[in-house]
Amino acid sequence: MAEQSSELVARVPPPGSVLHRHFGDARAGLFGPTALLLQVMHPVVDAGVRRHSRFKKEPFSRFFETARSMATIVYGGTEACSAECRRLRKMHETIRGKDDDGTRYHALDPEAWAWVYATLLKGAIDSQFAFGPGITRPALETYYRQGRELGMMLGVRAKDLPDGWADFEAYFERTIDTKLRDTESARDVLAFLGELPKPFFLPRVLWRPLTSPLAALIRFITVGSLPRTARQRLALPWSESQETWLGRLRDVTTFASFFVPQFVQTLGTRVVGYANGRRVLRLERRA
Repeated sequence: MAEQSSELVARVPPPGSVLHRHFGDARAGLFGPTALLLQVMHPVVDAGVRRHSRFKKEPFSRFFETARSMATIVYGGTEACSAECRRLRKMHETIRGKDDDGTRYHALDPEAWAWVYATLLKGAIDSQFAFGPGITRPALETYYRQGRELGMMLGVRAKDLPDGWADFEAYFERTIDTKLRDTESARDVLAFLGELPKPFFLPRVLWRPLTSPLAALIRFITVGSLPRTARQRLALPWSESQETWLGRLRDVTTFASFFVPQFVQTLGTRVVGYANGRRVLRLERRA
């Protein structure tokens, strides 16, 4: 039965909750670039990223900051979550202006703000179905409800995301079909995945041999994990042979996941979220 929006309450899921057990799963990292691509294919997000983001100059820093921020919101505790949500909204308040065609944009546009959060909420679960056994339908519904309540802490209104997981999946497909575009920011992300930028402290002669296979694997997983419509919109080729190899990779990771407890899968994210939560609270108190 679909849950009613009026019953939702902005809150952080407690330790042991379904969302707490699954959101920070390590396998979600495999879907991180996919979620980022879907985000920047939205015209409003693309405009903000092109004019205000440091992604081109500092891609590693940008990825790390996003992952650390979400870890803090989920695993840092209620006070740290509230502080981090306030910080994020304040930071995005100034990201506004006019696009090349004169259309106004604002990072806190409710539709775009909800879409960014939706890609993270769905990507964390999609990765566990793609590279693991997934979770049961009742747990999935509970995860989604708790995700919406957590999103409300971040300013995602209850009405901005539909009731129930089935309606959420329909909303996701509809947004891809009607809103997403082949944007400049999406091309930047794909370029970054094709050749990971070199840290300043390593010579190129060492960096390229070390990262070329990794970059190829990340791009392969990202392109293969994109919804078909999004992949076609970006004109990214994908063959049956590639789908077969991705299926084999999924079989291997699914088999391996049976030997790794769920708590271990999220341990790294929990530690980062808790540690950064304490840092966020210290900084806010000093301010």
